[in-house]
Amino acid sequence: MPKLSDYYLMLYNTAQCAGWAFILYHTNLNLLDENNTVADLWNKVSLVLLIFQNAAVLEVVHSLVGFVPSHWFTTLLQIVSRIFIASFICYCYEPPREHLIFTIMMEAWSITEVVRYGYYFLSLVTKATGVNLLPYPLKYLRYSMFLVLYPLGVFCEMSCIVISMIFIKKNGLWIYQINDETSVDLVYLLVVVLLAYLPGLPKLYGHMKYQRKKQLYPETIQKKGGKKATKPKNDKKNK
Repeated sequence: MPKLSDYYLMLYNTAQCAGWAFILYHTNLNLLDENNTVADLWNKVSLVLLIFQNAAVLEVVHSLVGFVPSHWFTTLLQIVSRIFIASFICYCYEPPREHLIFTIMMEAWSITEVVRYGYYFLSLVTKATGVNLLPYPLKYLRYSMFLVLYPLGVFCEMSCIVISMIFIKKNGLWIYQINDETSVDLVYLLVVVLLAYLPGLPKLYGHMKYQRKKQLYPETIQKKGGKKATKPKNDKKNK
């Protein structure tokens, strides 16, 4: 019998899938309409983007309380950069959200999330009903699209940071005064953030590649792990 947490996760994944589908729809609509600009896209999707991207913090909570088996720290690493880009870089500075790179980033993010949350929802329904409602093509996309979309998304995120750094430096906004004695150089802070991508990217990419093998090609994991242990045959005792 499904647990109460399963029903909650169904609702959560449905809401997230719908939110990102809204963003994907308007991103494609904006691309197809020659009269629209990238700035128009931000105006259409910004509120929904900020709500649903920040709501992903709940996934760390889901891990901590045992609703899902994924590790909380890995989950945190996967969402923290996006929250930073959406809620600080794009929200505070106009140039990144008015650049074509923002549109590309929205495509990469929203395609990934519509597939991911749709997959999670159908997995939960399959678990609850005992009927396999999860098509293999969706599973394959869930564990394969990241091969292209994850590096593309990271490139867009880093580009947004660089664009904002140029804007901050050009307009003399690089010093943020906290009080009379303390100030923060925003450019240096953003350089630190960029450098943090270097160790984070291969770690997360490697983790996702392992999950892909585990889900799509489990036999390769078994082979690398060595032969399965076999029970010794019972020898007949000599009487």
